[in-house]
Amino acid sequence: MKKHRVAVAILLALTVSGCSSFRFSPFPKFGGKIEGVAWCSKRYLDMVNEYQKAPKDIDSEYGKKLRLSKDGYIYALAATLTLEKDNSEKQYNFGPIKNLTKIPSLSVDKLNGFQAETFTFPDPRGKKQLIIAFRGSDQFLIDYLGQNFGFWQIQNSSAREYVLNAMHYRDTHKDEFSDKVVVTGNSLGGALAAHVTNTKYTEKFITEAWLFNPSPRPGVSPPQGGNPKIRLLSTRSEILNISSRSQIGVQERNKYTDFDLIESSSFYNHYRWVLAREILWYADLAQYFDQKKHPSFIATEPTPLQIIASQNITDANCSLTDDETKARRTAYEQKNKNTSAASGTISLKEITNVDKAVETD
Repeated sequence: MKKHRVAVAILLALTVSGCSSFRFSPFPKFGGKIEGVAWCSKRYLDMVNEYQKAPKDIDSEYGKKLRLSKDGYIYALAATLTLEKDNSEKQYNFGPIKNLTKIPSLSVDKLNGFQAETFTFPDPRGKKQLIIAFRGSDQFLIDYLGQNFGFWQIQNSSAREYVLNAMHYRDTHKDEFSDKVVVTGNSLGGALAAHVTNTKYTEKFITEAWLFNPSPRPGVSPPQGGNPKIRLLSTRSEILNISSRSQIGVQERNKYTDFDLIESSSFYNHYRWVLAREILWYADLAQYFDQKKHPSFIATEPTPLQIIASQNITDANCSLTDDETKARRTAYEQKNKNTSAASGTISLKEITNVDKAVETD
């Protein structure tokens, strides 16, 4: 979809949604350039002053950010893969991903705009979990006017039917699968994931639902007190944070809406690769702390860093930025060489607001 259509469609959302507190930013940052360490592939968050210690409380804001990132990065990736195309945005596509396998017979693209993919991913016991990924908003007239803003949300029944078909597939391959079934999606796809998790027709099949920058209209009311199966993650300034997502039914401990490593307009912050990349970086930080606490810790593959490295964002000019990160790493290690109480060499404000690629002229 063309970027201007995304902007127009999301602006329509502002007229039909209740306002909540968020940081709206209508204009591009850094002249619209892709700049900074978050777009490259060298670990850096462990050098940030504010992140020298692991969170003590997993339900604090810091704790939720790391916990939900570590638990959800594979589902963020699955949701993002459904939106990838071989077009001008292909530099944001991820490369081949180990262990995350698509089931071709469950790929669906319907005339009403509904699109979905199903993946398998191994659990520690060697069984496969089923990951159902609903595609996010991709077609202006059908997706936005038909589903997001239409009186009749025409894709909800397709989503329910798809879940039932995926369950039939699993039941015919019982020996391969565990009981875990996860639904996921970006934007419209996130709302569809909430729909099938909250509706009586399919909720019993769903173990977890992971929603990323979700649209606010799932088309069904959640249970009183919220649905403990649902997780919701979004960037701080992405445009749909202006809407009320009360109908989604996420509980507070399973929600984090303050990812802010990448500075951009609120429209750009809604794009699939922005949130996915931030989640991957914080998942990597969580695994870094796990490895420090338990030296024998072996991360599940693909690791967040492996996934980050599979992207080749040519606009980011990473050869120069990586040199800067390498120099910072040397300074960080030298500073902490003879002390057990590590201190950072970079402030979080510098990373989120100031850090740019080294100038070439």
